Amino acid sequence: MLTHKTLHRSRQSRESGLVSIMVVSIIVVLLTLISIGFSRLMNRELRQALDRQLSAQAYYAAESGINDARAYLTKYGKNAVSVSNSCKPPPAPGDTTGAPDQLFIQNLSKVFNSNDDTIKYSCISINTRPNELVYSLKAGDSVIFKLDSSTVGTRRLYFGWQNVQYTGTPEFFSGIFGSLPKENALTANTTGLLRVSIFPINAGGSCPATTDPNDKLSCDSRTYFLYPSTPGSARNFKNYGVPADNGNFVAGNCSSTATTPTNNASAAAKRYCNSSIQGGPTSSMYVQISAVYAPLSVSIQDTNSPAAGPPLAQNVPGIEAVIDATGTGNDVLRRLQTRVVLADSYYYPESALSSMAGICKRLRLPIISSGVYGPAVQGDTDASCEIP
Repeated sequence: MLTHKTLHRSRQSRESGLVSIMVVSIIVVLLTLISIGFSRLMNRELRQALDRQLSAQAYYAAESGINDARAYLTKYGKNAVSVSNSCKPPPAPGDTTGAPDQLFIQNLSKVFNSNDDTIKYSCISINTRPNELVYSLKAGDSVIFKLDSSTVGTRRLYFGWQNVQYTGTPEFFSGIFGSLPKENALTANTTGLLRVSIFPINAGGSCPATTDPNDKLSCDSRTYFLYPSTPGSARNFKNYGVPADNGNFVAGNCSSTATTPTNNASAAAKRYCNSSIQGGPTSSMYVQISAVYAPLSVSIQDTNSPAAGPPLAQNVPGIEAVIDATGTGNDVLRRLQTRVVLADSYYYPESALSSMAGICKRLRLPIISSGVYGPAVQGDTDASCEIP
């Protein structure tokens, strides 16, 4: 006969067994979840490592496409065929069949001789008529480019510029419009001044008849100083046809928010400062832009009318080309874009000689009186001329 004490001991044994089963089940579930978590984490790390490898391969494939396009442009220059609306590699100039140029055939389908054809550049776009010209200039440097003739309407050149890199809020010249600050008073966030010179070729116009090309060039040429000022009463444009505007400052209409000059220049990249020269010569011309005070990023657009007109690319091709290439590594894509100078664009420093150290100067101009100098004499007091 079971006693009360025996029944109590039996119930305790059953309850202990049930608790043990529950504890073991919970531990099994936790271990399972941890194993699944580690498994997924490992799979994700493996996938990320594979993606990084494929991304690097796709990047190199896109670079191969860029290099092939550069070789194509180097070979044909201004005659290169622009292919901006499709990914089909361009044919040789004059080829009516549309077959890719020989420079692209080898690497079109396979870049690294991949047996499974998974590493390649799959898309090449070459635009020899971009919407704008883009230049980056160091402080004190210049670039000259040639704009061909514009035969419709009244020409207008748009210039947008800003510091190459800001470390904070963009800053502009303050004080009286046209005053030039001391260079050591400017900060790294100050936007520099942009100098623009225009040299028309056979412009004619209001210049007096002359057979002296130097006189004609002097009469037709214009220089403007695009001034990084905030919006005010000064105009942010000048008229090429008004000789009195030559050599003047042009307000930059600068803002802490990047904008485009006007609607008809909307294809240009947004810049913090924008100015324009209207009524420009319809003949071919050379344009020189120079960065003053600070390194500048500059965009230029050309239209045929002050109110509306096609962008620069439709009228003045053959200066810059935009190359767009997409590389593939299995299912990973990398896209690269770059600009290539085609012709008639030259970078050069503003000075014939520059040095980070002292320069020996043997010639002196003695001061006779205020603003009056005597003839040059040889001087021997320049410490830079001493032998170290």
